[in-house]
Amino acid sequence: MARPRSRALTARPVRLVGSEWSSLVIWRTIRTLLTRLARPHESGGKIVERAAILANGADFAEVMAWITAQGGTAEAMVSTTKGGLHNMRDDTRPDAAAQTPRRFVLPPGALTP
Repeated sequence: MARPRSRALTARPVRLVGSEWSSLVIWRTIRTLLTRLARPHESGGKIVERAAILANGADFAEVMAWITAQGGTAEAMVSTTKGGLHNMRDDTRPDAAAQTPRRFVLPPGALTP
């Protein structure tokens, strides 16, 4: 006697066309790239260096869109102002406050398929 098939097995597969397919492939590729580049972070998530993303040659804007969509954030910048004879100037440059973040933190589970 044949067992009845579950509804999930008999449902027709979703067909992706054109740009939907290419964006799915791009997002999977980005996830694979970031899985390779990421290191564990103390928050339980993963951390990815900006320099590693750029050095890999990936489309930086597309990768940043993926990170933002997954709930990733730029790591907080730590002030490196020190005292001493050779570091007497403080960071009063106009662009000092708007520095580019060096690392991006992804929440736990963001890189799992």
